[in-house]
Amino acid sequence: MVRFALQNSSANKSINQSNKTLQIEMKKSLLILFFMSVGFASSQAQSINLPNECQKILNKNFRGWKLAKIQKEIVKYHRRNNFPYAPNLVKGDWNGDGKIDCAVLIEQGKLENSRGEVIGEHRFTVAFVRTQKSFKSFLFNGGDYIELMKKDSKDYNYETDKNFRYKTDAIFDGIWEKAGVSYVWKKGKFVEIVTSD
Repeated sequence: MVRFALQNSSANKSINQSNKTLQIEMKKSLLILFFMSVGFASSQAQSINLPNECQKILNKNFRGWKLAKIQKEIVKYHRRNNFPYAPNLVKGDWNGDGKIDCAVLIEQGKLENSRGEVIGEHRFTVAFVRTQKSFKSFLFNGGDYIELMKKDSKDYNYETDKNFRYKTDAIFDGIWEKAGVSYVWKKGKFVEIVTSD
């Protein structure tokens, strides 16, 4: 009886020690996962060179947002033409005040068809206009990519059938090889012009 009690006691100690070791390893793993996720979020933000204020706005309004994935053909086109920006982040002076603004193409949330089947993720173009203290954001449905349209460059308005020049930098939001619109600053807000058809 005494021998059994001793054996049982040493078995319990061994089990308790194993449980403590397992708990410590689980805590270590959770900490590693936490720091990896923090590192990923910050590295994503750093890799897109987005101002902290803009990141905070996105994190608050688009929980779980990420940079939009860009089709290989579009990436190749940008590289071939030596664009100085990524097809999901552009910078320019949208309102003509001499300060650098930016726009980003993001994905957030699941996109479903009429039968409730997931067919992708919602894509949004978010434009940021610098204010005295921070940035003001403007939201548009996103396409496949975005581009910078420089001030004074020429374009064509398909709704008026007329050529025009951009009075400020603008954001082009395109569906690859199909259509696109330009978001142009006018009287304190963006207006949409169909510039590709």
